[in-house]
Amino acid sequence: MHFKVLGALEVEAVGSPLPLGGFNQRAVLGLLLLHANNTVAASRLIKGLWGDTPPATARKMLQNYVSRLRSLLAASAHGERAPVLLTSPPGYLLRVPAESVDLIRFERLVERGNAEAHSGGTEAAARTLREALALWRGHALADLVEFGIEWPELSAVQNLRFAAIEAYVDAELSLGRHQAVLDELERAVADALPPRERLCGQLMLALYRSGRQADALTVYRRLRETLADQLGLDPGRALQQLERQILDHDPSLMLPAATEGVGAAHPARVAAVPAAGTAVPARQDRGEPPAHPVHQPPPVPVVSPEADQPGTEPTVGPPAGRKEQAPTVSVRTERKRVSVLHIRTRIELPLGTDDPEDMAEVLSNLDGLIRSEVELLGGLVQNFWAVGSAWLALFGVPSTGEDDPELAVRAALAIRDRIATGPSPTRCGPPQIAAQIAIATGDALVTYRPTGGVGDGSPDVQGSMLNTNLRVIDEVPPGAIRVCDVTRQATADVFHYSPQGEPTPRDPAPPAHLSGLAPLVERDREMDILGNLLADTHRRRQPNLMTLLGEAGIGKTRLVAEWLATLRQGVPPARLLTGTSPGPGTEPMAPLRAIARSFAGITETDSRTVAERKLQVAVHGLPQTSGSTAWLLSHLRTLLGWSEPPMPTAIRHSFPAWRLFLEAVAVEQLTVVVLEDLHRADDLLLDFVEELANQTTGVPLSILATARPELLQRRPFWGGGMRNATVITLTPLSATGTWHVLESLALHHGICAGAQQPGPGPVPGPDRGREAAVSAQCRALLRRIGGNPLFATEYFRMHRGEIPAASAGSAPPVSQEYSANKLLELPQSVYNTIAAQLDTLPAVEKAVLQDAAVFGDVVWPRPVAALGNRDAQEVARRLEQLERRDLVDRVHSASVLGQNEYAFRSILIRDVAYSQLPRSVRLDKHHQAARWVEHRLPEHPHLLIHHYWQTISLSRDAGRPIEALTRHARTAFVIAAERTSMKGHQHAASRYYQAALELCPPNDPGRAQLLRRYRDVVHVS
Repeated sequence: MHFKVLGALEVEAVGSPLPLGGFNQRAVLGLLLLHANNTVAASRLIKGLWGDTPPATARKMLQNYVSRLRSLLAASAHGERAPVLLTSPPGYLLRVPAESVDLIRFERLVERGNAEAHSGGTEAAARTLREALALWRGHALADLVEFGIEWPELSAVQNLRFAAIEAYVDAELSLGRHQAVLDELERAVADALPPRERLCGQLMLALYRSGRQADALTVYRRLRETLADQLGLDPGRALQQLERQILDHDPSLMLPAATEGVGAAHPARVAAVPAAGTAVPARQDRGEPPAHPVHQPPPVPVVSPEADQPGTEPTVGPPAGRKEQAPTVSVRTERKRVSVLHIRTRIELPLGTDDPEDMAEVLSNLDGLIRSEVELLGGLVQNFWAVGSAWLALFGVPSTGEDDPELAVRAALAIRDRIATGPSPTRCGPPQIAAQIAIATGDALVTYRPTGGVGDGSPDVQGSMLNTNLRVIDEVPPGAIRVCDVTRQATADVFHYSPQGEPTPRDPAPPAHLSGLAPLVERDREMDILGNLLADTHRRRQPNLMTLLGEAGIGKTRLVAEWLATLRQGVPPARLLTGTSPGPGTEPMAPLRAIARSFAGITETDSRTVAERKLQVAVHGLPQTSGSTAWLLSHLRTLLGWSEPPMPTAIRHSFPAWRLFLEAVAVEQLTVVVLEDLHRADDLLLDFVEELANQTTGVPLSILATARPELLQRRPFWGGGMRNATVITLTPLSATGTWHVLESLALHHGICAGAQQPGPGPVPGPDRGREAAVSAQCRALLRRIGGNPLFATEYFRMHRGEIPAASAGSAPPVSQEYSANKLLELPQSVYNTIAAQLDTLPAVEKAVLQDAAVFGDVVWPRPVAALGNRDAQEVARRLEQLERRDLVDRVHSASVLGQNEYAFRSILIRDVAYSQLPRSVRLDKHHQAARWVEHRLPEHPHLLIHHYWQTISLSRDAGRPIEALTRHARTAFVIAAERTSMKGHQHAASRYYQAALELCPPNDPGRAQLLRRYRDVVHVS
């Protein structure tokens, strides 16, 4: 049986519609379906039918309607999961399978689409949201609305539809399909009453990208006139800025070059842009060489004669006689640090039972149990029924999470506990099941299959840790869990491990950066802004939304803690209510629930009776709630989780009650609501925060939220257009500020009694002992940590105060200085933090960043474009975007090559981006970079030597012959040495000759002449 709400009310049973009777009977069913699987009070049904003036026999008439509906449903029911209409005090409950109601299907698809968009799966998000919107057949309960029904539930459902349209359009616009969504956008803007600024902004952007600038400005003008006539308001700041950008033809509004021109294509025909590491056959317009066999060295690209001419690039073409192939998208492969969870179960069916269907039922139940626990925490499950009842769960695929090892251990504990409490019984009784679980964390090669093929969306993970973990699981006792050393070290602050390696959760501990070891530096400005905003809130008795934005570890939580410490001692006193947005697998309104429990004084150990009494006392003591106490209590009980988890529509219906609760709390005392990690919050919570800031008036309520920049990817106009909203971005510390943090940490660990601050020249003072060494080591850390206090703390924790030594002295041999792939050892938490940040980037931006990581510490658009076979102007735009994301810094404008020069803000960012590329991809790109530098930047010996030496080392590691490559590199070094020597760059020439000598065998006839040239250059220099 299928219930259709998103249009005229229909019920289908066995393919035929059911006769639903008159208007009132249909209205009762419609209202019950809007609250499916939740009790609807009889008073609410009566009000929904007759408003505020029901007839005297309303309750009896309602009972008749319910009785007829019950009979109708029972007569058409088939199967065990048939819908049933139950009497459930104080009203009625319609229990239906979730998949049989189009509204519930729609809500779940929207939630899935939003989650896919949040994790970077834009194509999948667009497809899922498109499927959700296809369920609509007009206005929800259109036949009842036609007769004047105006239930608030219908408004909530309609708003959810508009929110889904906005999310869908965001996804399509980011994929370059502005033409495909124009018609739907124009209809949605016309239907939205009151007007929705976000929809109007999307329509303006789509029109502008379609070459219809005048139409885009007309949309803005009409919206401005409507708002002025109806509300006396102007459009929000974000929309005003968009209008100015359209008038100025701002280049940032246009699509990247990689996706331009696809806007008119049908979504199904738009090819995805391959990310870094994607194998793409040769393209004639780019001149990309064919892939080389593994057993051969990479062929030397064909360089055009114009390569040495100013303003030209060395072009790379395929060997003569080889026919070009049409471009196709193949698999995408990258290296990732992954936590894997192997689960093996031993199943014993009741005695005398060997029916294969019984075993299939047990396996199906187990599969559902394991998947629900793993997916609840953001993991991905693959099973191995072909070789037995075993499963593999992956954390960190497709997107890295900062706490992947912790989530893997939590999933293991939850799975073991649920299996131990007893699985679902079969027809012949409960089976006996014991689980063996092993967890490992390490580097893996992850291959993503292209869309549309076999195994669509299923990643292939390979790595030695998987084989090791499978050997470990053989030794795990039934019912036990074992973790690898890497996982144990990464989760030591969260779990206690027995000598056998069994994890048990620890009590929550404060983060390392809140321990007081690292001082709060360079945050006086932000502290003053927060203080002034709070004083303004208290003086004007108006709410204020303050959002602190910043990357992970930049100091948001520390700043909030310091600021709140000043409030506790301030005048006037402020009431503090705090909630943190947890990770996956939690209720969407959990932060607000924590605030309500904190205000009422409810603890985790309180029984339901004690908690209920505390809640009633707290609510009855609130001002301005007389006459609405019962209503407020009912919604707060839902918020506290004392009833079945409500559907999103029911949660939205509770927004007014929760807003009234916070308003009443703030009436008598200045109140600060702190919401941390808002970027991880559910869309429902984000909607509530915006509504709270927009609709609350007349009370001194300050909302302080912390979030990472990912929040702006989900809500680009966050805070825009609000009357009292401020966004403060925390930037990385300066070199001086970072130095103070390092010095404080060094003093705490007792390894430095006062190091010198960074500056030009050698470390001052005659002492070349421990203090001077530590000063040099701290200098080496400055660029590595990139102004991030948490990274500095984690380095000291990992090395127990011993900072990795910095290189000093004369230039080392080339073989030592340019040895391949010796990346800096990173703390697990630092690696996961940076990798998670990189995984939020659009695919093209991430690929550009990885190409830049291959090229070097300092990059320019042209060489980066050459490595990825992209347009240089496109790469320049991408580097500007990466600068806005605080991943790279612009060092100089129009310097070398007449282009802007960029440097990685932190060497750690470069190392993590580089480490994600497979070695074969690194090899090819280093060889491309070497040929490019050879013909364009011979005055930069460190670049040319680095890339050739990396190419040789990687080829040797891959088992490829290197003789021809070594000869070519040696020749390139000699030619570059002669060029640079003639231009007077003797030091560069000496480095080239030194590199050539190291590649020249001792018995080579030309070695003596090469040695003489090297000595001559050294003598001159």
